[in-house]
Amino acid sequence: MKKIFSWILALTLLMGFSAAQLTVSAQTPADLDLSALSELDENKTDAGENYAYTWTVEEVEGETVRTLTLTLDGAQIGTLTLPCRSYGKLHIVIKTEGDSSIVAIAESYVFNYSYQWNTITFGGGGALAVGEAQIQGGGNDHIIAVAEGATVAITSDVLYALNFGASGSNGSTLNVDGSLSVNGTVLCGQAVIGEAGKLTCKRLVLAGHGAFDTDGFKDAFVLKEGGIFEALGDSDWIDDATGEQYAALSVTLNPDNAATVAEIINIPADYMPDGYALFLLAENFATIDDGDETPQDGVIFAATTLTLRAPAVDTPDEPNEPNDPIEPDEPIEPNPPTGVDGPLWMFALVMMSAVGIVCARKKVSAT
Repeated sequence: MKKIFSWILALTLLMGFSAAQLTVSAQTPADLDLSALSELDENKTDAGENYAYTWTVEEVEGETVRTLTLTLDGAQIGTLTLPCRSYGKLHIVIKTEGDSSIVAIAESYVFNYSYQWNTITFGGGGALAVGEAQIQGGGNDHIIAVAEGATVAITSDVLYALNFGASGSNGSTLNVDGSLSVNGTVLCGQAVIGEAGKLTCKRLVLAGHGAFDTDGFKDAFVLKEGGIFEALGDSDWIDDATGEQYAALSVTLNPDNAATVAEIINIPADYMPDGYALFLLAENFATIDDGDETPQDGVIFAATTLTLRAPAVDTPDEPNEPNDPIEPDEPIEPNPPTGVDGPLWMFALVMMSAVGIVCARKKVSAT
């Protein structure tokens, strides 16, 4: 009996341990390390649970072009480590077919000096939630694009939640034709929001030079007709001297800038709130003034929250269709009288009297 009890106890503990392991596995998504592709000079296809990828290597006009296409379909990934390059070009495409999540996107350093990637494109019809996007790039002329129909949210609360290609003369461009939400400040060279695009972030700080830029600071920020830009404000960025919050949108300039502020911040004329205006701060910054106080160097006293979108259109109510004429009701026949009066009363009394006489005679006969 004791031996049986011991076996039951051991089995129970083993089952509990296995269940605990399953729970931990469910709570901790597995990492996906694709850095080994960096040294692979041949095509490859592979798949895992809820994801698949293809790696292609081809020669285009005498240059080696590598492309990673990663497709997610309900995937939950811990850290996604991207490949890098030592020469040629590297394009990365992340397609989200079913809602998926990635705890962190990280870069790899396979070579002594790794040029990371040339373009990263987010596409697909599913929603992708990314915790941290550690994708600074390294080198020049980087492009991150959110394709039309794609939905991407970067949820990290670090100061620069999306930061790439903004140092020195490095050019970089953020193209938003889908929906991109960033829980922090975005720092890059140039931002272009397309007709169906929406960019939401706390602040947008631009170095002024886009990828392959040849026209100086022109079009550092572009919002096309139909696009939407929302800067919610970032209370983590405060000027120490004044205690003022930094601008929601700013473009850093050089003294040799020859572009006008309308050429630097290129938006439809009626997309700014009433009382707001484009503002060129000396030779250092371009921003948007909210009209409360003149912006100062750094960029403070500018708009700290900002929404740029098409104005709401008041459409007149359509006239109601005239009602059909109401047909008169058919005349109602009067109900027959419910009471008894006149001759009917007399008939009723006669009948009651006759019944009474008959009953009385029967009673007398019985006695």
